[in-house]
Amino acid sequence: MQTWEYETTILEASGFSGHSPQAKGKVTERVLQYLNEMGSQGWELVSATPVTSDAHYHMLYLKRPSKKELGIDG
Repeated sequence: MQTWEYETTILEASGFSGHSPQAKGKVTERVLQYLNEMGSQGWELVSATPVTSDAHYHMLYLKRPSKKELGIDG
C-alpha cells in the first residue's frame, strides 16, 4: 500500500495574487519559487486553503511518497 508523508506551510495571500486587476488570480514569483523548490524534493501540492476569514493567509498542503516507500533510510 502506498504511504505518504505530509508537509504544511502558511503563505500570505499576496503570494497568490496581486492586488491590481491585472494580477488577479496569478501566482507570484515567490510562490512559484517555493513550489518549484518543494517539487524538486518530491513534494506535490495537494490543496491551498484560506485560514483567515479575510483570506489573507493560505495553508498549503503538500505530500510525497514516504521515505520508506522510496527505500530511503532516515
